[in-house]
Amino acid sequence: MGARYDYEIGQHVGIGWRPRDVLPLPLAWYLLQVHPGRDAKVIKAFEQRDVSAYSPTIERVIDRRDGSEARRPHLGRKVIKPMLPGLIFVPDFDACNAAIETVDHIEGWLQLGPRLATLTTSEMRTVRAIADAFNMRGRKVAVSQMVRITSGRFADFVGEVERLDSGGRLKVFIAALMSGASVIVDEAQIEPVTQPKGCATARRPNQKRYK
Repeated sequence: MGARYDYEIGQHVGIGWRPRDVLPLPLAWYLLQVHPGRDAKVIKAFEQRDVSAYSPTIERVIDRRDGSEARRPHLGRKVIKPMLPGLIFVPDFDACNAAIETVDHIEGWLQLGPRLATLTTSEMRTVRAIADAFNMRGRKVAVSQMVRITSGRFADFVGEVERLDSGGRLKVFIAALMSGASVIVDEAQIEPVTQPKGCATARRPNQKRYK
């Protein structure tokens, strides 16, 4: 199980949670089988033992009243579940780590015939992309889309979506605000608009005039 050392000291590669002095670049990923419902416990135990691993998860915000997906993420209950229950990916440089044997709830390595099942780095990028797609599913806006803020401090301003996160928050760039500024709002506070990007501005409600 060879490994190539192409990263700089302290650089994060997305396969662990505790930086090492030098993080290897994995050439393959091995599939570790764990007992049903124990994915999170195994990942936590690996963290405590400094074992690198990856368990793709899907995050949802559930309405407390009926169990459906919450329309207002900040008011719902966050639920995180494994995307591939019972499977944890371990990079080749840690597959022989003796600390793995000290963790409970592990069934063993997944095999395909006489050989251990492995994924290439390219295949792992696909797994990560699928997990990202699941976590962004159901969004009513996309990056670079024009939106109008419907409530809060910046109500009625129009801007361009710069960034989304899985918790229902987004960053909106408002060109008409202080010569251009980005603000963070909840997805429940915006609505899509068809206004061209070049026309981003503020539309304030009509106010009564007093003599």
